[in-house]
Amino acid sequence: MKRTSVHVMAALAVTVSAAACAAPSVPPDGSAAATGPAAAGTAFPTTVTNCGRTVTIPSRPSKVVAFDGAAETVFALGAAEQLSGYFGADPKALPADLAAQAGTTTRIGSTFPAPTLEAVTKDKPDLILMYGENEKGGLTGERLDQLGIPHLQLSEACRDKPDATVEGYLGDVQTIADALGRGEDGRRLVAQWRQRLAELPAPSDPRPSVMVSGNVDPKSPFASGRGSFVQDQLTKAGARNVYEDVAKGYLSPSWEDVATRNPDIIVDGSGGMEKSRDALLAHLRANPALAQMTAVEKSRVIAVPFSQNVPGPQAIDGIVAIGKAVAEARG
Repeated sequence: MKRTSVHVMAALAVTVSAAACAAPSVPPDGSAAATGPAAAGTAFPTTVTNCGRTVTIPSRPSKVVAFDGAAETVFALGAAEQLSGYFGADPKALPADLAAQAGTTTRIGSTFPAPTLEAVTKDKPDLILMYGENEKGGLTGERLDQLGIPHLQLSEACRDKPDATVEGYLGDVQTIADALGRGEDGRRLVAQWRQRLAELPAPSDPRPSVMVSGNVDPKSPFASGRGSFVQDQLTKAGARNVYEDVAKGYLSPSWEDVATRNPDIIVDGSGGMEKSRDALLAHLRANPALAQMTAVEKSRVIAVPFSQNVPGPQAIDGIVAIGKAVAEARG
């Protein structure tokens, strides 16, 4: 989701626990990307394309600052040693494989509120891996260009032509890997994630309908529309988004409106996990009209971490989790 939407969602979400994020973001065969200079394999200077821009990386980066899913992508590549620090989740809130890498570098802070230019450039990074901008805080692509600092953006947050798809993120993984001098690691990681997705049951019609809510407050749903990253996740999981007819990325419908769409599955993606999911299910069951929704009647209200519904390594885990619920709904 775009940075403005990330901030709305983050304000609604609670911190995801480490236990809730236990699914493997690095493939379960244990073949994490190699680390150290031997993993380089890219001659510098090198040029990559990102958000329609050509970006030249003059030398192998060693003081990278990264945000959110971009930082977690660096962790998945086994490249934390090339970071000077990151903005994002506390290592304790990350899956074990990513936490092991995060623990070797510095967590500068969270991304809510959005980092300022001063905070991001304090240690004079040689590459910035972004997920959105903060115009009020002076952190824009134009300003970084003026400072001569190479920067890349996750495709969902591209200003002119955002790509809120899983394929867009997988392309980002390779771009980041190439920029870090780890092209082979990137190709291996993307191939392994594609294999995980390929192992999901083949979708068939009619697809089970799913509503994803990102609000920890059970009384106020915050749904994902066709323009969201979640839309493509649901498609790949073999599901149909009940709000696929809404072009924008996110909306705040009433539960009564959700009920008219009668989802087969409701996903609590707020980050509150089981506690939030249980509160949501109790709220829906307490209202006779809402209790008649198929998802409620059949107790198909599941919790998926917020971090699994945005671009980053955990997004693959999110697709797999929703795919499992879809398969169970099919019987």
